Amino acid sequence: MASSVPSIQDRTLNFDFDILNAQFNHNGRYFLKLSVKNPMFGVDGISVRLNDAEPGQEKDEAEEQTDIVEQTDIDALSTFQNHKFTFLLPRGFCKNDEQHDVFLLLEAFSLPADSSAAGHKVGEAKFAIYPRTNAPRINLKAKHHEDLYNYSGIMTLLRTLSTESISMHCGRIKYHVSFHDNRDKAPQPPRQPTPPVRQPQPRTPTPPPQPRRVRTPTPSPPPPREPTPPPREPTPPRREEPPSRLDFHVESPVPTDGPARRTTDSALGDWQKPGMYDSGFAHVAVPGKTELYVILHGARNLPALEDGRQPLPFVAVKTRSDELANRPAQGTTRTPMQATHLPWWEEGVNVVMPESGAQDDALMLTVADSPTKQVLVQYELPVHHLKPFHQYHLELVKHSKASKDGARLYATVIRKHSVLPRHPTFMYCGLEVFLRAMERPVENPVGPLVAVARIVPDYHNYKEDVLMASPRSANVTLMTVTFPSPHPSSFIVPQHQKGGYPQVSLAARPDEQPVWNHSYLFHHSRDNATIFSPTSALVIEYYPASSVVSESSWHMRSPIGFSSILLDQDVYHALTSEPGRLGVRVDGLLIQVCISSSILMSVYTGCS
Repeated sequence: MASSVPSIQDRTLNFDFDILNAQFNHNGRYFLKLSVKNPMFGVDGISVRLNDAEPGQEKDEAEEQTDIVEQTDIDALSTFQNHKFTFLLPRGFCKNDEQHDVFLLLEAFSLPADSSAAGHKVGEAKFAIYPRTNAPRINLKAKHHEDLYNYSGIMTLLRTLSTESISMHCGRIKYHVSFHDNRDKAPQPPRQPTPPVRQPQPRTPTPPPQPRRVRTPTPSPPPPREPTPPPREPTPPRREEPPSRLDFHVESPVPTDGPARRTTDSALGDWQKPGMYDSGFAHVAVPGKTELYVILHGARNLPALEDGRQPLPFVAVKTRSDELANRPAQGTTRTPMQATHLPWWEEGVNVVMPESGAQDDALMLTVADSPTKQVLVQYELPVHHLKPFHQYHLELVKHSKASKDGARLYATVIRKHSVLPRHPTFMYCGLEVFLRAMERPVENPVGPLVAVARIVPDYHNYKEDVLMASPRSANVTLMTVTFPSPHPSSFIVPQHQKGGYPQVSLAARPDEQPVWNHSYLFHHSRDNATIFSPTSALVIEYYPASSVVSESSWHMRSPIGFSSILLDQDVYHALTSEPGRLGVRVDGLLIQVCISSSILMSVYTGCS
């Protein structure tokens, strides 16, 4: 039966979005603009019709807007006359890959009392049309007369403060949505030929597709376009960027390019000693200094030694100024227990540099073989690319003849200044959380554990849609950075990121009763804007470190459990009270197993 259902990219689809009502945080005159987005496809072939218009009455556009409503009571619900929007999506617009993310962008605009004046944008929200990773789940086996999903919900409108791009609530929309095959009999023939019209450009007699074809930016997927040879040139780098696209990896003893370089730095000894924060760790740098804290997770595709043997790798960390002055590394890792092209470290190193010259300096990460001191690969990361106090999760890639797929180093980097900036809107700079240790021994140890912490604005939905799903990943987004010339765009921190801005810890040991002693700082403007609200929470998820680095990627999946603390007004009052000004300790925080509702163990933690 599955074979009788066409794949998603072979379907002409209808996306119905009905705005049931709206409520804004301030009285005034408002209207909404809705637009369907697919960055890899453009807007070719999309059309929209309002309310219950007949097939054939749609407009050949990818966006439409409501009428104007006036809210005079802050507690009142507003309804629109133009409230139901049906977007017709051509074949190929939705695809089963990692690039064609189709979503609805809903923007709210406020109009001044003077009707002749132009309105300004006050907020926005997004709805993922395809693929769906949370409710409503999509039924890809749905037949022609069935819905792929049919759902009602409430969508929060967020407004952005221009000063520091801080997002705050400005209203909410109650909606009903459905996604299904196009069931219009009359207009279906014109809808289906739209993708083929993209290929033969000499067909000027078809006016609707041709003008839209000119407006569309050059699409990324080359197959639909006629001049196939030129787009194939950039194909290899695109294929190598996402780690999940590398289907296999063969450890090939290929020596490094040219004469081997040597390092004077040495690896640390005593592999069994746990790598964790120093007792003097702080979230801010010493006055007059800039600090970079680096967690080195692992690497893969490392080249072999000159004689073809596998290396026993370690990482030396220093600044470019240290390198030019022939100073030793400010920190190094230990080596794995045996030679490998796929090492795993999970160790932290702190690097200090003068604040005055930090913008022109760089972080040097050198992977070398411990016995021979042969340099395997080196990465030079400009400091000015890093946003202060943001925890970057990086995949550093460097291609060479010895490693055609690219030698890849996985690291988490935090740039620290001597002062935490404070936005005038908030009474606080951020939330610090110190995770100590398991309170009792683990009955069935699974090895060292990495703790991933994040602030979620709506804990109940996050728990239902994410925490209780199995299997699942940690939603820790890797930023792939290609060397020797990393592009600044690789370090842009998105303002809207699925799963928030998670922070990872070092792997906790011993296995029987893990000890983290790890401190998190949640300072991002979006986290500050949503904490201490009725539904916000701190969520800590626990992942076995042994399953993080594989031959194809660095990817945290299948947590053993999670802990949560609601960050409501009671927590805020406790933290700002006189007894809690130095922090609030929480003992016996329960860890819930992800595959059931039972309690596995408990931990010590603290907030300040």
